[in-house]
Amino acid sequence: MTRSLLTLLPALLCFGYFFGGVPVYWLHQRRAGVAREARIEARRRSLLIPKWLIYYLLWVIAPVEAALIRRRVSPNALSSAGLLLSLAAGAALARGWFDVGGWLFLFVGIVDLFDGRVARATGRSSRAGAFYDSVVDRYSECAIFIGLIVYYGGSWIS
Repeated sequence: MTRSLLTLLPALLCFGYFFGGVPVYWLHQRRAGVAREARIEARRRSLLIPKWLIYYLLWVIAPVEAALIRRRVSPNALSSAGLLLSLAAGAALARGWFDVGGWLFLFVGIVDLFDGRVARATGRSSRAGAFYDSVVDRYSECAIFIGLIVYYGGSWIS
């Protein structure tokens, strides 16, 4: 398998998983309706990300969220895992492996989505946890930027 195909494989798998589920979600929604969430309903209307898309994405990730809750994974452990993934992404970017760094950074965003959802679902949300998540998110961003700085440090860009 060529490197370019290996780089595209995660994109194809994600595309298949996320968009292949649209017909299934449509049938599920027609049969069972949409489980509304007050947090989403309170948002203003957006042309860029409509509410049906938010509900669809939450429906798609629900099995993973349920598995994390069943396994009693701590929201702070998810935040810490996101930081570790960011450090790995930053290291990959520093080496010029933009495909690997980009995919790792994408997974950081997905993991970051789960920490708050798991905290709310298990009743473990707190101001301290939200603060920890916020601080870890900033360190994660720094890891990515440092990786890019290391890679581009000797070029005309700097």
